[in-house]
Amino acid sequence: MLAEEFLNLLVVILGERYVPGIGMVDEDDVVRREVIHHLCIAPMPHSELSKNLPEDSNHETGIERVIHQVATFKNPTEGSMGGKGIFELKPEYYKQYNPYFYHYSRAEQSKSEESQMKRKKQANEDYDERNILSLLESLVGSENITHDSSKDLLTWVLKFFIEVKQMQMSSDSLHMDTLDQVSSTAGQKSAEKERKAKIAAKRRAKIMAQISDMQKNFIKDNAELFKNTDPDMANASSDMDIRSTVLSQCRSKVLSDGETHDPLLTSADLNTGTFTSSCGHIMHSDCWQRFFDAILAKERRRPLRFRPSLSYNVDQMEFLCPLCECINNTVIPLVPSLPTLCTESNKKQVNVSFDEWLKEILKMRQFYKKVEKHPAKSTKESVAHLLLGCVCVNPSIRFSDDLKEMMKKFSRDVYSFGLKVEPDDKNERVPIVVWNTCAFTIQTIEQFLRLEQRALFGGLSSRQSDCLGALIKFAAVCGQVIPHDVIKHHCLRLLSELMQGKQDKEDETFCILDYDMFHYLTLLTMTLPSLYTEKQHSDNLCIPSGGVNDHNVLYLILTAHLVQIMLTCDVPCQAMETESGDPDSEALLRIFKNLRKNANIKPTETHLLPWQLKTYLKEACLPFLRCTGILFQNITSVPPPAELTEAGREDEFEALCRYLALPLHLSELFENNGLQIQNLVEIWSSSNTVKDRFSASSEAVVTYPLPVNQLIELPQDYSELINKVSTFTCPKSDGDESRAPTMCLVCGKMLCSQSYCCQTEIEGVTVGAATEHIYKCGAGTGIFLRVRECQILLLSGRTKGCFVPPPYLDIYGETDQGLRRGNPLHLSSENYRSLQKLWFSHSIPETVAHNLESNTNLLTIDWQHL
Repeated sequence: MLAEEFLNLLVVILGERYVPGIGMVDEDDVVRREVIHHLCIAPMPHSELSKNLPEDSNHETGIERVIHQVATFKNPTEGSMGGKGIFELKPEYYKQYNPYFYHYSRAEQSKSEESQMKRKKQANEDYDERNILSLLESLVGSENITHDSSKDLLTWVLKFFIEVKQMQMSSDSLHMDTLDQVSSTAGQKSAEKERKAKIAAKRRAKIMAQISDMQKNFIKDNAELFKNTDPDMANASSDMDIRSTVLSQCRSKVLSDGETHDPLLTSADLNTGTFTSSCGHIMHSDCWQRFFDAILAKERRRPLRFRPSLSYNVDQMEFLCPLCECINNTVIPLVPSLPTLCTESNKKQVNVSFDEWLKEILKMRQFYKKVEKHPAKSTKESVAHLLLGCVCVNPSIRFSDDLKEMMKKFSRDVYSFGLKVEPDDKNERVPIVVWNTCAFTIQTIEQFLRLEQRALFGGLSSRQSDCLGALIKFAAVCGQVIPHDVIKHHCLRLLSELMQGKQDKEDETFCILDYDMFHYLTLLTMTLPSLYTEKQHSDNLCIPSGGVNDHNVLYLILTAHLVQIMLTCDVPCQAMETESGDPDSEALLRIFKNLRKNANIKPTETHLLPWQLKTYLKEACLPFLRCTGILFQNITSVPPPAELTEAGREDEFEALCRYLALPLHLSELFENNGLQIQNLVEIWSSSNTVKDRFSASSEAVVTYPLPVNQLIELPQDYSELINKVSTFTCPKSDGDESRAPTMCLVCGKMLCSQSYCCQTEIEGVTVGAATEHIYKCGAGTGIFLRVRECQILLLSGRTKGCFVPPPYLDIYGETDQGLRRGNPLHLSSENYRSLQKLWFSHSIPETVAHNLESNTNLLTIDWQHL
């Protein structure tokens, strides 16, 4: 060992003369040689090279003076590692490689040799054999070799080298003689190999047949066990329910008290909702229960001082999926496809027009309104016999007790997480939150598909598709675990608000502009079947089936949504010739003027052309139709047409109308459906509450289509942000400079983070400004830019967070967290889009959990004080 170290030292002393004053080199030559030998190990990014180079007295490496002479820079798009730009050594400098470079460690020496051998093999270059022979031959007769012992050693080495070469030449001649013999035996070996393969295949088939027979015999011997096992009814998928504001059109609104909040009518600004996501992994319900019980038992044994240091909080029912370690807080039970629960024998062919259906619904509304006021006088009275066949009622379907318990658990969890209240199975708001969660999740995924420019059905990932399917099917059948009277009461409230007659003017409170119509459609679709079943038959499965009832509900809600659009729209007028011969456009313009006249809206000075209004209405109601398509595709399992599986098609509106059996001419919804809908449209547009919304003192109304929310726009040059925060002072001090200015990327507000001066209390816990802000702006999750540290801060709840790289890169494609290298930084649009996708897809809790699991140092940070 000592001899090896001594020889290495001699090689370094004799071979490394790249030191100013010893060799004829300057400082640039030294840095250049350092760079060459580090790039001989592997291509490296600029930051790693700078870290490996020695610094001078001014803490500089001098890399900028030589790097472009010896290396070629490759951008991240050219296939470099980790999204960073890398430097690759120019081919002509590989000849300066010295495996005994004095700054190499043993590991780096081995890596460099392996890298060079691999490179020469790929380039078909000879290794050092020929070079060694030529070097030895050049020493013959050299003046530097004066001792006889050195001459004798050189002669012996050359003689031995020549003998080895001769032996290699003789082996080459022998190779030609044995080539024929090798080729003759190759055919015999291949035939023997084929014979063995056939024997192995026969043996494998015999074994598989034996296994199949054993399986069949086991099923026969245990028939009772398999009879009691229902795989469809006992499966559940892990998912995550979180409160969300990604669709919010008014972030100043905050859900103050979940105990008193009425979630039945969702606000049109969608300021807060509950989003459900799933990792897609399925397990049996009893397996999941045992798994979660084991987690609880493990956490009970953990000392209290270590419990907050986990990436998940068992007090909030959080756990990591045992397969992918994604964070989850509940499981959604998997129910069979809805068409399989409602067979053709349970469906009745009912031929009823939309006007007749609406008359019967109005009668039912009046009837149940009387029942609520005078229940004793209406015990034997019944109405709406015409509509009894409009829904699917299947008395033969009974869910297992195990499935019902899982359904109760999921409903209870969604209610608790959505309203931030204690679980309560008996609360009447439980099913409402479930249906609202279904609608909000559909709207969020639809907007995400628009943001990513994907097709409505062809662009869904497997996780999104599985989650939507499970959630919608559960929302349709959750009435099995909810009292029948509760669902019927919610349905009557929805109908009473939407179908107020002229006789209801004295208690008029409903304003059609204040509520989101897709949530209204979802709730009516799920609750309306309850009106057709009596209490004594409430155990019968009564679900939406995409029949006449659901179709007419869609007609009604789409008409209401078009009224919203016409009352709030501001159609951009363009100077183009008027298109003639379009009765639908003319009819829509006539309806538009009448509605705005009823609402006392002053006509605009610019002349609105019919085709402009029609184009605007089609674009404005398209998001509603896309969400409706997702909803009913999962209810009916009817495959969508090919047009809806392709992105960017101009005929998407027409394709959706055909798929949903809607008229292609929107004016038909108003003019060809009877007097009932015309009366409702007049009431909606002429109500006093609508007129008040357009008064000068009223707040702004929501316009359609709703814009897709995105993170704030950042400047291209990072120095602009630095200049901006230089003038930012702590809002709770007298002009003192903030030590850690932090910008919310959702709303753009600048905060004084990680400072005692701006700490407040939330639920009795002292928190920092950023943690307080996420409950006002992001419903518990947030994404921030710490300007002076140049890093992105992700927060999920009070006690969890992580740091991720910022979207600002230098000319070498690298981030500079902490601003240590000092290179100019510019915004990377691609990296910022990745952050946008992370926020909009509700992946912040998952990202935080993964970072906490992989980096235990993050667990020691007091995230609540940031």
